[in-house]
Amino acid sequence: MKHVLRACVVLVVWLLVAGPGRVDAAEAARTHLTDKPTEADRAVLKQLQETKVSFDFNEQPLVEVFDFLMTLGNTNIVPDRTKFVDPEQKITFKMTNASLETVFDRLTEQLGLTYIIRDGAVFVSDEDGIKVAAAAAARIPLSDKATEADRKVLGQLQETIVSFTFNEQPVMEALDFLQTLGNVNIVRDRGKFARPEPKVTLKLSNVSLETALKLLTEQLGLTFIIRDGVVFISDEKGIEAAAAAAARIPLTDKPTDADRKVLKMLQETIVSFTFNEQPVMEALDFLQTLGNVNIVVDRKGFRDAKPTVTLKLTNVPLEAAIKLLTEQLGLTFVIRDGGVFISDEKGIAEGPVTVIDGESGEAIVKALGEKKVSFDLKDQTLREAVAFLSTQSGVNLAADPRAKVGDKPALDAKVRLKLKDVSVWQAVRELAAAAGLNVIASEQLVLLTDLKELKPLPDPGVPPELAKTLDETLVSLAFNDMPLADAMDFLRKLRPIGVREVIIAEDLSKRPVTLKVKDMKLRYAFNWTARFTSTTWSIRDERLFIRDENEAK
Repeated sequence: MKHVLRACVVLVVWLLVAGPGRVDAAEAARTHLTDKPTEADRAVLKQLQETKVSFDFNEQPLVEVFDFLMTLGNTNIVPDRTKFVDPEQKITFKMTNASLETVFDRLTEQLGLTYIIRDGAVFVSDEDGIKVAAAAAARIPLSDKATEADRKVLGQLQETIVSFTFNEQPVMEALDFLQTLGNVNIVRDRGKFARPEPKVTLKLSNVSLETALKLLTEQLGLTFIIRDGVVFISDEKGIEAAAAAAARIPLTDKPTDADRKVLKMLQETIVSFTFNEQPVMEALDFLQTLGNVNIVVDRKGFRDAKPTVTLKLTNVPLEAAIKLLTEQLGLTFVIRDGGVFISDEKGIAEGPVTVIDGESGEAIVKALGEKKVSFDLKDQTLREAVAFLSTQSGVNLAADPRAKVGDKPALDAKVRLKLKDVSVWQAVRELAAAAGLNVIASEQLVLLTDLKELKPLPDPGVPPELAKTLDETLVSLAFNDMPLADAMDFLRKLRPIGVREVIIAEDLSKRPVTLKVKDMKLRYAFNWTARFTSTTWSIRDERLFIRDENEAK
């Protein structure tokens, strides 16, 4: 009696643990079901067991054999194409009045393979492929922090039934077809797709779109996740990164009310578009106009000189659109200063370097913060953009003529920047970011430069009585590629400072200097003229000496 009681207890425990929806390992191996078969899987198994077939294949292409069995059994058959060495493989195989289940047992055994019933289809592969397929079948393509939009998309994938035949179909055409059938956004991680564009061969009838996507992406060695209300296709590493990106809130540690307002606008603005190898800046201009929000791109974040983007989305929040677009470029974004700032992780963490040096720097920043501007710069040079902002603000603003963007002078770099109703100070910072430069406010001038700090010039050795004159005299000037010797001579003549002549080497005298300032201390005018020509200045024995900065060291 005790033995019977113990057996009953064991049976009850087994039922509680295994449950009616699970099968044990022995049954799974015998019936080719997964550990967690669906009703669709059991229906396929029943069909295989009940369907009797007869045939005689003689050197028949294997692809045609699978098509024949699929038609006979009215069952989806998906061969793992990575396990077939020869795509033109042929087979000789004969059976009479055998169940389709027995046929698959014998056929896969002859091929040195096996099969599993998963996602309502017969999947043919080797033992390793079967393990991967079983895990994939059980996987729910949602992140840990799935949104209602994500769950809605999953429901749509599960409820949408599709049939198709892809025969060496370019994968983008196949995905576009499924996207149209399911009325769902499908985004591929461009960095994970081989070049040239891969092709896919897959035939399915009356399966859920979720199943179709699983089987298609597996052929490519990829997988997918639903994030930001779209289907995102990548490899396992890319999926992990995508899940993290989807959960990320694009705000700084100390967001302002303006930043939160922008985030709300991005989440509530619904957009649709198709970009096909579209220049990135044009794509962002389009999104900026749709969302009525300022978008600034850190030029240093771009890996390509002229990046393009291919992306098709329908009825998604602008926040999701910007996330997916920037991810294609290996970038990300943050909302700061009441606008969207796009860069790489380092650029987001650091931002453009901004140095405010001394009282004169603070004063000029305050003045810039009090004025508002709106503008749309399209492929204008940095020189032109700086001149425009300087005129708009009435503040001394310059781009460092020594600065480089890549291997070219920053002054000649083309910038695209569209801003609406921002302070001039913010506009300057965004212009610097768009050009891949930093900002230094010092000595009554705001400088866009590739330097991270402004090193002081050597002491010019000015006598006390002359120092007062240099600090009290305010000058306005406009040098446009003026030879350095002429520029320094002009400065010494602006106010009698007891200097009779300029002493400068011939090779330095012709260095061009461009500087336009208003109401600047004469001392600072000498300093900036020297800095912009990589020289130093000093006064001794009533002479103004100009030396190369390296010689001065």
